[in-house]
Amino acid sequence: KCLAAVGAFAAGRVRGAEAVQMAEACDHAHSCFLAYLRVGGLYLQQGEWVQALALLERGLVHWQAFTVQPWFPPIASALGYARALAGQLAEALPLLDQACAQVLSRHTTFERGFSIAWLSEALLVIGRRDDALSMARVALEHACTHQERGDEAWALRLLGESSGQGARPPVDEAATSYRRALVLAHELGMRPLQAH
Repeated sequence: KCLAAVGAFAAGRVRGAEAVQMAEACDHAHSCFLAYLRVGGLYLQQGEWVQALALLERGLVHWQAFTVQPWFPPIASALGYARALAGQLAEALPLLDQACAQVLSRHTTFERGFSIAWLSEALLVIGRRDDALSMARVALEHACTHQERGDEAWALRLLGESSGQGARPPVDEAATSYRRALVLAHELGMRPLQAH
């Protein structure tokens, strides 16, 4: 996750492949789930949704083996986003709706920023701009409250992206969000976010 955030995708793929290999070797559902989630997230952040989709699908299967509820939103939101990118809307929508409901109803902060970011991205892809904007605002509030500066930068970009769409977008508001995201991304060395 951290390597992807700073654009060290090659190193992340190497470490991710090692994690997947170790998890599969011990055949431990929770370890496999985490490896698939993290490596799938890396590929998703890099824009390689075909590879992400395969890993995240396997992650969901392993999540179903131990069904720890707080882990559902991270896998559902990332997988829903990958499915949306693949044009699999019928499969993406139920996951996204369930993940949204859980993220908004639970009081846990566990992986909440991660989940909300992918949900907002996915909602933009499927054309639910108002929902994406709402999720981006939730993501920003969460990141600021918990001082998660990397998530704050992503949330600001999502806010700019979602508020900049629609029939009459508030261009100044979108530009301000983009500028704030860019400044923070530069400060944190988040090259992929700067590119976005």
